[in-house]
Amino acid sequence: MVRRTIFMLILSLCSSLLSAQGGLAAMSEEESRAFEQLIASRSASTGSLVADFRQEKSMEILKKKMVSTGQFLYAKSDKIAFLYQKPQQYSMIINGTRLKTVSGGKSSVMELKNNPVMKQMNVLISAAFLGNFSAKSGSYKISYSKGKDVVVANVLPVSKEISSIIKRITVTFGSSGGEIREITVYEANNSTTDYIFTNHKLNSAIPDEVF
Repeated sequence: MVRRTIFMLILSLCSSLLSAQGGLAAMSEEESRAFEQLIASRSASTGSLVADFRQEKSMEILKKKMVSTGQFLYAKSDKIAFLYQKPQQYSMIINGTRLKTVSGGKSSVMELKNNPVMKQMNVLISAAFLGNFSAKSGSYKISYSKGKDVVVANVLPVSKEISSIIKRITVTFGSSGGEIREITVYEANNSTTDYIFTNHKLNSAIPDEVF
């Protein structure tokens, strides 16, 4: 019992040190609610978003990260597109419950229920832009941390089915504007996928045929 107590104290101390080194501090419930209101306010005035993205995939079997770049599109409601440009052209488009991929001029369509990772990405990105993270509290455990100019939402799936695929997802926002800067997906197989968003353009016209 004593050993376990000492171990837990050491673990807690290490976690605190790591958090401090990362420059993040836990937000209070009041601060978290205020930030969710900021996201909701941003959502009310945002019909679409165009941004550049950089995807970095880390896997245990690879010595180097797999890096891809392209353009990200979002439109209300539940319309998301990742248009990969490098190292090769490839599109991944979500429209409601439909996932369409286009590669080499050939397209295929599937239901998101058959792709749990992308389904959860869709839910979380939509939640971020619609300002309804709290509405997802039954499906996730969500906590917020703040840094110098960022707020990080740490999202843990409650469902055993989802957590067997995705351990957690972190969403990094700008603290003043509430824009999404980064999404990191930690998979159960110890793979990590990081999406970094830059050059945000709000309410740009996006042709319907894109989705």
